[in-house]
Amino acid sequence: MYDRTSIPARPLERPDVDRIRARPDVESVISLGTAPLDGRSSREPDATKRLVLLTGRTVSALEYDGGDWSSEVLETDADRGDQLRCALDLLYDR
Repeated sequence: MYDRTSIPARPLERPDVDRIRARPDVESVISLGTAPLDGRSSREPDATKRLVLLTGRTVSALEYDGGDWSSEVLETDADRGDQLRCALDLLYDR
C-alpha cells in the first residue's frame, strides 16, 4: 500500500500528482479529478481528490475528505487492467 503520509493534506494539483507518479514504488496513477457537475468548463484547474494507485501489484484508492487522505486496498496481485477496472468502479459508484 502507498504511504499516504507523503501526500499534502489538501487536494492535489498536477505537479503533486506528477511527483507521486515519479516515485519508484508507484507503477501507475489514475487521477480522478473533480469536474463541474453542470458540464461547463472552468478557468480554474480541477484539483484531484481521488487517486487509484498501482504499487507492488496492489491497487489502492486514496480519497481526500476535506481534512486528510484516506486509503483503501481494492485489489491485490493486480495489474494495470485491474487498476483501470477499479477506477471505473469508483466512478460508477459515486
